[in-house]
Amino acid sequence: KMESKDIDINQNEFHRQFEAHLNQHLVTLEYADNDRNMFLTKVTYDKDKHDEDLILIFIKAVLDYLKEKEITIVPTSPLVKKFIKRNKLKYKEMLPIGMAI
Repeated sequence: KMESKDIDINQNEFHRQFEAHLNQHLVTLEYADNDRNMFLTKVTYDKDKHDEDLILIFIKAVLDYLKEKEITIVPTSPLVKKFIKRNKLKYKEMLPIGMAI
C-alpha cells in the first residue's frame, strides 16, 4: 500500500502547483499564495486512474511538505478540506488563527 512518504512531490512554481506522478499519471494541487498564506485551490487527477484514497495520500504528502516549511494554508479545495477535517489534530495549526474547517 502506498504511503505519503513514498510520493515524490514537485513544487512547480511556474504553474503554481504541486505535482506527483501516481500510476504513471500526473496529479496536481494548484495553489495561490500571498505574503501570509498559501491557498490550496484545486486538485486535478484522472478519475479512471486514481481512486480518492490515493489522492488523499497525495494531499497528505503535500501538507507534510508544507508543514515542514511552516507555511500557513487556506484550503479552498473540497478534497483538501475533507482531508484536514479527518486529520484535524495533525494539521489544524497550519490554518490561519481563527479559521475553522
